[in-house]
Amino acid sequence: LIAGDLKPTADGKGKALLVASKTPSDPNSYKVIADMASFDNLPAIHRQDVNGGGGIYQVQEFNGKLYVVVCTGDTSTLNEETGTMRSFAIYVGENKGDSTNKADWTWRPLVGDTAKGAKYYYGLDKSRVSAGACTLQVYGDHLYIGDYNDVSSALQGFVTKSNFVTQATNLEQSVNLYRMDKNENMELVVGNSTKMFPNGSLSGLKSGFGRNENQYIWRMEVYDGKLYVGTFDTSSMLECVGQFVNGNLLKRTPSEWKDQWNYLKALMEALTTVDPNATGNPDTLAQTIKFSYNFVFKNITVRNIASAIKLLNYLRTAKRGFDLYVTEDGVNFETITIDGFGDPYNHGLRVFATTDQGLCLGTANPFYGTQIWIQRKAD
Repeated sequence: LIAGDLKPTADGKGKALLVASKTPSDPNSYKVIADMASFDNLPAIHRQDVNGGGGIYQVQEFNGKLYVVVCTGDTSTLNEETGTMRSFAIYVGENKGDSTNKADWTWRPLVGDTAKGAKYYYGLDKSRVSAGACTLQVYGDHLYIGDYNDVSSALQGFVTKSNFVTQATNLEQSVNLYRMDKNENMELVVGNSTKMFPNGSLSGLKSGFGRNENQYIWRMEVYDGKLYVGTFDTSSMLECVGQFVNGNLLKRTPSEWKDQWNYLKALMEALTTVDPNATGNPDTLAQTIKFSYNFVFKNITVRNIASAIKLLNYLRTAKRGFDLYVTEDGVNFETITIDGFGDPYNHGLRVFATTDQGLCLGTANPFYGTQIWIQRKAD
């Protein structure tokens, strides 16, 4: 069993490790097989880093080698123009002896700093900057690699700083799907044409399967000889903004408008109660006004306004709820759903499980809880 680990350090920097065990039930059997130095000290492990400090994000065996996804973006790599941090790296581990002995492992970058021998630049394509991580799945003779945009930083910037730049960049660079053969040659399966892939994708599908709101290829699974690909749809989280341009406000019922008015009344009553706990602190209303002022006016720049307009334009036609696609040949895809099985609050397809009853999947639904679905095995 090989697993990622995160350790605090005295200097507060912390470190990411990769550990292995031949007897996983024994907690004392785990040995370090890779450390920060093995990954050129790149793992970004703090909450303010890309993807909330993903560090070592995923490990996948392919063609007798171990492929390790590393989140590398930290605040020192922030690009002010795009609002994004450095994209992911992939390291390759090969073992020539004992799989739990660090000395028997060798590590090299496949995706990362090309000056240090990486075959591909961070994020696989130098022109693309939004993917903070990626997900891996073996299907047939290829390793499939799906983009995973840094949604957490985009949402935090939008909510806490009224900064729309990262959000707009992410939507503009929706996720791609690549595949790699045993000689580590890359092909673009789903995505827009770039300088690196001038002929576009093998499938003919654009980034995000043609839907910009798809921001993760969150999980992939092989079942019954087919590859299933599930996404995370950020428009479910952005409905607070999207409702002003997608027509949903016009569809509200009288009952829903009444509920909304009651929420606003409760908010106004709370704001006018300057000292609800009789603590002698009269600053509640003043602090709220200050926060509201900063949220609306603090970050007025031409670039930020342009980004907000771009964001609204994408949300105008977005379809809330995760997408699910399937392919039998690794190139041509059929659509199973683009709206979370009819539930806009199912913003992501979080996990698959292959069982003797069929293919199960669990949804990410932070609004009122996860759902479990099953595709029954044919008799």
